[in-house]
Amino acid sequence: MSFLAAVIALGLMQLWGSGGPVQRDAWFRRWCAQVAATGMGSGAALLASVAAPVVLAALVLDGLSSVLFGLPWIAAAAVLLLYAFGRRDLDELMARYRNYCRGGDFQAAWLAIGSELERGPPGEPPAGVHEAHARMQRAFLYEACQRWFAVLLYFLLLGPAGALAYRLLHLAAPGAGESAGRALYYADWLPGRLLAATFTLTGDFVRSREAFAGTLRQASMDTSTALGTVAAAALDTAPDAGLGGEALAAAAERDNAALADLLRRSAVCWVAALCVLVLVG
Repeated sequence: MSFLAAVIALGLMQLWGSGGPVQRDAWFRRWCAQVAATGMGSGAALLASVAAPVVLAALVLDGLSSVLFGLPWIAAAAVLLLYAFGRRDLDELMARYRNYCRGGDFQAAWLAIGSELERGPPGEPPAGVHEAHARMQRAFLYEACQRWFAVLLYFLLLGPAGALAYRLLHLAAPGAGESAGRALYYADWLPGRLLAATFTLTGDFVRSREAFAGTLRQASMDTSTALGTVAAAALDTAPDAGLGGEALAAAAERDNAALADLLRRSAVCWVAALCVLVLVG
């Protein structure tokens, strides 16, 4: 049943570009405000904000599992998975970034598109064009990871409630303090490393395997940096430091297009792995 729910949700996400009409977060923002008004500490408030909806969803799913051969469970699980997927159309954002690259306006790209990404601004502005492009690439990688790679992994490991918990943690994190940052680091670690491992299979294995091993040795490395390190080795398409002008713009556009292809190949790899797990399970 989980496989069928995942197929339905993934198909609808491809159709809509995101979770579409299912993704409405006003209810959760109101709930977080009510929890914050109780005066709890930031860690306890974060736990209460995320745990209560997740437990309720798990109870509802448990009650639906034996109704009408599980069909209501499949529908509810698909809806929860759709809700848990990321809020942005990553392909459209990357296409917009390549348009900025053609014009050589990397600072504008950082401000306009980076502000829509999970790991874009705020923060110190990039020191130069090469840094702006590298940070955008890492931001796109993290966006892809949290958008559906991590969600799908937690759906497979913990069921629809696990996928919902991951998304609610992301939604609750802004303004939740240091405890939210730590929780996100731990929640992102496994899917981020597995996605990085996928890059070694869908990119240049010889170049990227040592980069991936380095991310395992440096366990404290944040997910976006780990993904960026392995992806850069798997592709080897980053613009040379000496490039400038139109040559730099063209190289950055090719680098981003190569990254989009790497993510698509990795998505196919994950879906294939899902199918194999279902067949042998």
